[in-house]
Amino acid sequence: MNTPEWFRIDNSAMIYPMSITLTTQSLFRLSADLKQEVNPKVLYDALLKALERFPSFNVVLRNGVFRYFFDTNQLPPVIYEDDGILFDPIDFKKNNAYLFRITYKENRIFSDFFHGLCDGAGAMKFFNAVLMLYADINADIGAPSENEWEDGFLKHDSKKKLTKGTISRLAGTRAYQIRGKFFGGEGYALTEGRTDATAFKEIAKTFGVTVTALIAGAVMLAVAKNANENDKDLLCCAIPVDLRRQFPSETLLNFTTILRAEIDRFAVPSTLKDYAVLVDNQITSGIDKELLQEKLNASNFFGKNVAVRLIPLCIKSFAVRLGKLFAGKTKQTMLVSNLGLVKFHDSLSSVVSGIGFNLNVSKKVPLNLATVTSNNIVTLAFTSKLIGNTAIEKSFFEIFEGEGLKFDIITNEKRI
Repeated sequence: MNTPEWFRIDNSAMIYPMSITLTTQSLFRLSADLKQEVNPKVLYDALLKALERFPSFNVVLRNGVFRYFFDTNQLPPVIYEDDGILFDPIDFKKNNAYLFRITYKENRIFSDFFHGLCDGAGAMKFFNAVLMLYADINADIGAPSENEWEDGFLKHDSKKKLTKGTISRLAGTRAYQIRGKFFGGEGYALTEGRTDATAFKEIAKTFGVTVTALIAGAVMLAVAKNANENDKDLLCCAIPVDLRRQFPSETLLNFTTILRAEIDRFAVPSTLKDYAVLVDNQITSGIDKELLQEKLNASNFFGKNVAVRLIPLCIKSFAVRLGKLFAGKTKQTMLVSNLGLVKFHDSLSSVVSGIGFNLNVSKKVPLNLATVTSNNIVTLAFTSKLIGNTAIEKSFFEIFEGEGLKFDIITNEKRI
């Protein structure tokens, strides 16, 4: 089939390029631990073939008069040795304007994605193809499909008019904010724990909750154990939800929404089970298809509103940045994203030993948690802007150690 020369950025992702600065980008990271040292030439050849297969990643971001769009990138991709700085902003000039960055170090491959390009599910499909091609250059990774760059939000919009106050209601109220002294310069701290997936799932099963609810409940309990007693705001865990599960789509672009799980730490018993069950109940009600449809429609509001659409892009971008500058308290305490189980293709079993996942942070949300499962190992990775403050991370792992789990803990230079 013919691949697109250009296509529009999906409505939900419009906010990301408007928020880019020289030091702040909306990035997330996928990584792979290999059983042998990375061969850069083989990796580059794999990337070239993956881009042929996935044209929605072979793009550059362009500014239109009224909105952003993706255009085919005519420059070759680049790979280079990783500098060890977690979420070092992508140098788009050095990166030939690609919206993802592939680096390597010893036996690890890293891929940082600009969130305006894709979500975790789309990125994982592309990254998995790169790994498959790295393991076996003749691996079958299918063929491009125009469904992979469709706007899932527009496809599944019910056309139902939003009632007054819907957007502000869905955005939620202010939440407890984690505070502390931030790192200067580039890069953030990493605290990562790895444990047996079977044992981890057994705890969730015992409590009658999902793995995501267990993780989110534990991290909210860890925050509560270290919270400022004078701050009465609710704890709020923001949890990304993949809309593809209820609204069928093959898109590799963004197609997720955010579910808010709130806890009043002064009204809930401070046990892992109580917190996990409360989060699980909110996830169950939050993934109701009617509610998800409302959120999906709300994501399209500004993209469909004629008055907003006719505002020049430069003015819209200025308004967004000004709004972020003067915004009040945060509406989420932390973001907890569970990429789920990553199953390896047979050709990868002898090459890849594990998958990693990391989230970016911000001034108002300086600590986030990303988790992924592969090869029966659950990886729980905290990213932090906070200098010398690991109290929440320590409490989190201690909570699970109290349930009988053991962790292998990995940190980066920011935590040494």
